[in-house]
Amino acid sequence: MIFTVIVGAGSFGREVLSWCRSVPQGTPVVGVLDDDGKSVLDLPYLGSTADYVPSPSQELLVAIADPHGSIS
Repeated sequence: MIFTVIVGAGSFGREVLSWCRSVPQGTPVVGVLDDDGKSVLDLPYLGSTADYVPSPSQELLVAIADPHGSIS
């Protein structure tokens, strides 16, 4: 079975989590990675993006809308 880890715990991360939970038979979300040490709702905080090594049964779902504040 594949498990999802959300990367980013900001407002976009919360929106992605809501979407994941609304999809019938979607993959379970098991935690969140965030460089600011935040979590999303009731998900466990799994660490920062620099320190995390996913297992073969995990997929990363990136939920970072604008990490630098602007796009040129």
